Amino acid sequence: MVDQLPNYGRENEMLSALGMNSIDELFADIPAAVRYDGRLPLPEPQSEEEVLRDARRLLGANVALSQRVSFLGAGLYRNHVPALVLQLIRRGEFLTAYTPYQPEVSQGMLQAMWEFQTLISELTGLSVANVSVYDGSTAAAEAINTAHRIHNRKAEQKDIIYVSELTPPSRMSVIRNYSQGGGIEIRTLPHNSDGTLDLAAAEQAAGACGVYVEQPNPLGLLDGGLVKLKEIIGENTALIVGVQPTSLGIVECPGEYGADIVVGEGQPFGSPITCGGPIYGIFACRDAYLRQMPGRIVGRSIDVHGEVAYCLTLSTREQHIRRHRATSNICTNETLIALMGAMHMSLLGPEGLHTLAMRNMAACQLAKAKLGTIETLALPHLSGHHYNEFVIELPGPAAECLDYLDSQGIIGGFDLASWYPQRKNWLLVSVTDQNSKAEINLLAAHLAAWSSAIIKGGRSMSNLFDSHGAPGSGWSQPAPIMDATQVSLPAELVRKKQAQWPRLSESEVVRHYTWLSTRNFGIDTGFYPLGSCTMKHNPRVNETIADLPGIADLHPLQPERHQQGLMAIFHEMQNMLAVCSGMDEVTLQPVAGAQGEFTAIRCIQEYHRSLGQDGRDKVIVPDSAHGTNPASAALAGLAVIEIPSTTDGRLDLDALRSVVGEDTAAMMITNPNTLGIFEAEISQAAEIVHSAGGQMYYDGANFNAILGKTTPGLMGFDAVHYNLHKTFSQPHGGGGPGSGPIGVKSHLAEFLPSPLVKRRPILSTDTGAIDEQWWYTWYEPSKSIGKVQQWHGNAGAVVRSWAFFRRYGHTLEQMTEHAVLNANYLRHRIHQCAEEQGVEGEFKDGSPTGIVKHEFTLSMLPLKESKGASAMDVAKGLLDHGFMAPTVYFPLIVPECMMVEPTETETKETLDDFAEAFVKVLQVDAETLHAAPTSTPVGRVDEVYAARNLCLRHPIDD
Repeated sequence: MVDQLPNYGRENEMLSALGMNSIDELFADIPAAVRYDGRLPLPEPQSEEEVLRDARRLLGANVALSQRVSFLGAGLYRNHVPALVLQLIRRGEFLTAYTPYQPEVSQGMLQAMWEFQTLISELTGLSVANVSVYDGSTAAAEAINTAHRIHNRKAEQKDIIYVSELTPPSRMSVIRNYSQGGGIEIRTLPHNSDGTLDLAAAEQAAGACGVYVEQPNPLGLLDGGLVKLKEIIGENTALIVGVQPTSLGIVECPGEYGADIVVGEGQPFGSPITCGGPIYGIFACRDAYLRQMPGRIVGRSIDVHGEVAYCLTLSTREQHIRRHRATSNICTNETLIALMGAMHMSLLGPEGLHTLAMRNMAACQLAKAKLGTIETLALPHLSGHHYNEFVIELPGPAAECLDYLDSQGIIGGFDLASWYPQRKNWLLVSVTDQNSKAEINLLAAHLAAWSSAIIKGGRSMSNLFDSHGAPGSGWSQPAPIMDATQVSLPAELVRKKQAQWPRLSESEVVRHYTWLSTRNFGIDTGFYPLGSCTMKHNPRVNETIADLPGIADLHPLQPERHQQGLMAIFHEMQNMLAVCSGMDEVTLQPVAGAQGEFTAIRCIQEYHRSLGQDGRDKVIVPDSAHGTNPASAALAGLAVIEIPSTTDGRLDLDALRSVVGEDTAAMMITNPNTLGIFEAEISQAAEIVHSAGGQMYYDGANFNAILGKTTPGLMGFDAVHYNLHKTFSQPHGGGGPGSGPIGVKSHLAEFLPSPLVKRRPILSTDTGAIDEQWWYTWYEPSKSIGKVQQWHGNAGAVVRSWAFFRRYGHTLEQMTEHAVLNANYLRHRIHQCAEEQGVEGEFKDGSPTGIVKHEFTLSMLPLKESKGASAMDVAKGLLDHGFMAPTVYFPLIVPECMMVEPTETETKETLDDFAEAFVKVLQVDAETLHAAPTSTPVGRVDEVYAARNLCLRHPIDD
């Protein structure tokens, strides 16, 4: 894909500067025994036009919800995403930014995150919220772990969490995967025949670490009894409530009836369904839970001039600092999607939120009343109040009814036998604000016809919250399809106080978020040499493809015949990733690199258990490893053994030999390592671990450096994760979304999370095929660990990365060649410029090596000792030259470290300019550097002030 490689054709010029004659010399440090021989067995590269043509053909074969009358919900809901949200979120300053570790050039994203925290806090009635987690299921799992950490020491029922028995199995699977490492026992709470929680039985949960319930519950029922639950379980037991967030426009916020943590699927605000991802999970809690909360938090602070500024705060909870002691292993989250939610919420305002909730409630109530008149149907929870969905009992199997409705152009709902096998005649009907009276009448008519036949023997402003809109102003919406006076809600669940959201016109929202974007630095803005993050150009054709209805408007619970195009893409991506890594099987379910790590370790853990080797409870990591490695192992309940590197930053085989044994579960390592050095003795390391019965896990964060040149399989690894948001160009979006698929060798394949995509020869009975030969089907491995995300992974990210792969085809190794060429050239130019200016003694290489791979490290310790200027001072100085700063203070084994990764999509001229700017910064006196940056939207931000003077949301007067 030459158009993504600006230095194509100039390789010899750059190699000459390095004293080399060929690209191959850059890979001479990879031993012949593990070098990939030949061309990748992948298809020919395609042009943008060809990729678009294939994407439209494949995704056009899917049945988008917008192409049918749909009543499918069950956790993800049809919604209207305002046009401005989809337009504003494509601004490069938002789309192509990374996690805002340099706050002075990330004020736009940071302020947007802080405002999101306020919006969620107001919505839920709790004092603090984070910037998002992966989705609603992982939010629930993280909340349970949080409650356990807070309460277990004093709990009367130690290590026990109670969960509603109605919790969907897919969500329960995620909860069990996340909680097993902490030794948490999950017990269930029964419900009454009317669908409400059995409050008498709930008394048994008093003294446990926590209770998790949902409001509305998975059957759509609003349970008034939950307002009494906190009183029943007591102050020393956490009450965790999962919500459908739009319901909180009219339903009492859980914070008002004692909830300690509120979680939920944020998707109904601002996000298309996108076949289950990327979406975002919300997480809010009381102050007492703040320091155990997972994920990123933004605080309001001041800069050196005393002006308001924003920064990440309380970061000592997180994996990059606390490593295996972190509150969670989460790194990449869903920031960009959460920002879409914030835009939607900002448009709605408090009255708009109320109207949206009323529209959903009214549509659901009208449909329930209409279907309730059909004599051949029964409503098991007729007397209850429902939001968005309710259950109807059919006279025959729901699966057969759904097939009939599908033949009539209706997606009729969700077969509850998938959740509760004994309820094969129960159909969950979801009705949202997007359903009209005519659609409800159509559903009723066809249900009446089918059920009757069955019985007969047939078949810019600076601050979002400074707005001055009048009550009732804001986003216009259609009126509810029932009069508001006819919509009923239990008195104890009526929301008493509106969420204090701003009231804004569309033009104000557009100006606000446009203004915020201009205060942000992204790849589209300039050079972003953030080490270990692979900040390459994000081709815009990928965004065009991800917006097609065949992915954006696809529900993961639709039948296979509706998803054949996407499943074909999944199958192709599974095969491509397996080929590129030397693995045998791939799952696309993990939604971030850290979750991929956790998933792979869980597969390894269950593999050992299947052999009766439960005692393998140690994971070995080098001290140069990414912080997510030890955090992921700890999340799985495994002990972490950290081994020191050699003095030149490489793996110490003697140290490895000294710690392996019968208790070794795995070793986690990346290659090249975080200093950018290829570990030439990796095969020997694999042999040491394997001889002790352990498994080798490859951290794929640095995969961009080796693709097509070697594979983890050749190096001896058993499992690997891939960062689609690094190697395969999924935008980072200010910290997410990402995607972290994993590949494994055959002996681990049956432990992978479900589902995977397989294919079989097409049958005459198959309808909806996109291939004359193959039918694609979901597959669950026989010993699967279950789920780590409730749906099918971040399908939108997978589709973007598929488009990127299709552009390169078998020439993917050119990407790696240019990434490594650029890194070595930039390293050379920095040293050359420093020598010319007489400042070569102010820094040194993080490791003495002739060749680096895609990134390199520099130690600024000499500068600190000679001038008193730190690596952070140099980073701030670079901001004033218009460059994003490299990663600082990682890896930890390099003192005053700066890690630089230029990627393959930067020009030689950009690299030259950066090298010159870097050396200029070294020549600046320390006092001036201490005051840098001076040209950014705010001065240097006082991050200590933010942590000591916590302000995590906009203060709102009652």
